[in-house]
Amino acid sequence: MASNAQKNKQDEINKRKVSVAEYSKRFVPLKKAQSYNKKGDIPRAVEQHLTYLRILANYYNVDPEDIGPKLFPGEKDKAELMAIGQVYWDLAKAYDRNPKLKAKALKHLSQFVRFTVGNKWQHLNADLLRKYINKRQSYNLDAFKAAYKEIRVNSKKCYIATLCFGEDHQVTQELRAFKSIIINYSAGEQFVEAYYRISPLVVEYCEQHFIANLCLKAVLKPIIYSFAKIIKKFILSK
Repeated sequence: MASNAQKNKQDEINKRKVSVAEYSKRFVPLKKAQSYNKKGDIPRAVEQHLTYLRILANYYNVDPEDIGPKLFPGEKDKAELMAIGQVYWDLAKAYDRNPKLKAKALKHLSQFVRFTVGNKWQHLNADLLRKYINKRQSYNLDAFKAAYKEIRVNSKKCYIATLCFGEDHQVTQELRAFKSIIINYSAGEQFVEAYYRISPLVVEYCEQHFIANLCLKAVLKPIIYSFAKIIKKFILSK
């Protein structure tokens, strides 16, 4: 019994060593996938992307389906988060080429959304979706449109309000509620889309420039606060 326990423990140690060794070289299949994509060799690109995801799953000791943003909580993990999102995007498009692979396309599209929403590259990934949808070559067009709406419109992010007041401030909550109303109208949806195209860039710039951050808050905080109060009184209270 003891020998079996020792053997199992040694097997786990050896398995961990293999997964760590693989993990250190995990970007090799990514580079190969990019190369195959450029050549139009989609099947081999898919194979390399799946290899990359398998390496991650083995390293974190989870099933491939359970790979999620929570595995990468650190600031240093942001680049990998973005890379993983791009992997899921490429896989979603690859499987979307075949109507018989709808389930796989939707699964990877869902993962793409998970690795997108709430991150600084959200507006960039939304543009990827928009351009893909506009080509109208998708077999799962409604699903891609829904993903676009979730990333661009239904995200809880209110970048400027969050920068000025914080994520959970009442003003931020009121502006989110206002957004959920206006997106039901064409003009409102266009406004929200423009907001999500511009505001992340503004916030990122302010986070990197202290003086710009102070000036933006000094100018916008009273305006946003007054606007939120008007919204609450005349729109949200009805």
